[in-house]
Amino acid sequence: MFYITLSDSVHGLSLGMNEISPRDIANKTCIRAIEMLDLAGTVVTAAALGATRSVAEAIMRQGGDYVIAVKDNQKSLLKSIQNAFRDPLLVRECGEAHESETELGTGIIEERTVTALPISAVKNKTAFGEWKKDCKTLFMSITASYGKNQKAEGEPLTEFFVSSLSFDNTGIAALGDRALREHRGTANQRPWRLDLDYGRDQLQIKNRNYLRNCEALSGLTLKVLKELKPRPEFNRSPRKEVQSLTGVMTFLRGRLEQHLETVARLLAHGTA
Repeated sequence: MFYITLSDSVHGLSLGMNEISPRDIANKTCIRAIEMLDLAGTVVTAAALGATRSVAEAIMRQGGDYVIAVKDNQKSLLKSIQNAFRDPLLVRECGEAHESETELGTGIIEERTVTALPISAVKNKTAFGEWKKDCKTLFMSITASYGKNQKAEGEPLTEFFVSSLSFDNTGIAALGDRALREHRGTANQRPWRLDLDYGRDQLQIKNRNYLRNCEALSGLTLKVLKELKPRPEFNRSPRKEVQSLTGVMTFLRGRLEQHLETVARLLAHGTA
């Protein structure tokens, strides 16, 4: 069984998880999930099964902006974008770059350089096809990973993205870096924790409903455990409320109510 999951990287929430039917295709399942929500003012990232033109159009219809990975099977589009970023004069005069470093929960440090180019700077846009309708910015991301001993973990990963974000946005490269960083965090860290702490890879469940319930409960308990993790501001509190059972319950109830309100508001906008 395969699932399409919509995640809110800001609040750490899973907004929806739709099963891909054997008679359906991933694009349609992804679009149905997107159409549940009001995406005004949000940036939606997608890769793999969701990196298609129809998904991008669905995001735009719901009021959001997309940052979508260009796949290897999109050869003409990928080659055209690569050629644009290989032109040093074009990148120097029209581009914008941003460098960042991220400490991952798995003990790996990622150093990423994101370069943004306006699509208007690309002379030959024939390969862009329908992407020309709303694509405004191109991103190139180069990510190098290092272990705690500062030893490189393989070759740097270079990826290319199309986006409807306006290049005129202040700090467009930093904005692209944030979107890509949160996408990687959502895609990698949460499944990694579930696999490690819950042994999900070892599960041999064949009952469909049981599998759905296990997935939902695992995600919920993982979120609860993260909220219970001691934080510096609580340790400095004279009363040390969070260390008592009453303090934990009060803190947890408040956080869960905030998350439930966020989900309810998003769903209300999506069904209005």
